[in-house]
Amino acid sequence: MIEKGISHPHFYGDFLKKIKKVKYKTNGVSLQHIVSLIAQDFLNRKYNKHILKNTCSLVLSSETMANIPILL
Repeated sequence: MIEKGISHPHFYGDFLKKIKKVKYKTNGVSLQHIVSLIAQDFLNRKYNKHILKNTCSLVLSSETMANIPILL
């Protein structure tokens, strides 16, 4: 369900799909910067910060997540 973008109480499928899409196509821009921009967009739309962080942890390593200040 999560991979298809379906809403879940503890994860956001649409956020997950966007992160997975850019994970391998950064084109010279840091992955942390791109994920920060995506996360900021979701936060502006009133998504829960804690759930965004949980969703990120499904795709990204803890080292990568530590470099994304918007989700700390």
